[in-house]
Amino acid sequence: MARLVSRTLIVGQPGRASPETAGQRWLLTVQQGVVLRRLLRMVYHGRDREEETKRDVEPHGVVFYGGAWYLVAWCRLRQDFRHFRIDRIRQLELLPATFPPREGFSLERHMRETDTREQSLKVRVWFCRRSQERARRESYATLIAGKERDRGTEFTLYTYSLDWMAQWLLSFGAGAEALAPAKLRQKVRALAQQVAERHQGG
Repeated sequence: MARLVSRTLIVGQPGRASPETAGQRWLLTVQQGVVLRRLLRMVYHGRDREEETKRDVEPHGVVFYGGAWYLVAWCRLRQDFRHFRIDRIRQLELLPATFPPREGFSLERHMRETDTREQSLKVRVWFCRRSQERARRESYATLIAGKERDRGTEFTLYTYSLDWMAQWLLSFGAGAEALAPAKLRQKVRALAQQVAERHQGG
């Protein structure tokens, strides 16, 4: 139990999903792998590519941020540490093989370094006043307030994924607007068009 506690982190505010409910299907098996230092074999659906890959990973910790649980593991396919969103795991098997701890690895230090390295995409967004409380609650990053306009406020923040940011902003409806970069605005428009097309007719 002590080993599991030392390898579990909750970063920022939980957001819409709580740590108790997000990704429960595989969470117990992942935690067993962490505690017992046993390999996990999984079929994983990637975030940026619509494909599934089979991977053997060495589980080193579980982290909750941005409303979801993530497995922090050494991926033998990529030969590097990766974050796997647990609710994107399609199949999971706890293998009998064990692995030694990675020398010098600290989950807390890894997350600090990852945050500095990955949250590197600067975006500028607008939230209406009604949406700002929810935005602060759900955002894994700090919202830096800018000028007020149109009964709302412009904010600057940093993200690891424009795709994720576009989906999140779209969930606010008219209560949010992507301002910059232009690529983020394009992604929001494309998603909105997909939603509109799905609701045509009938």
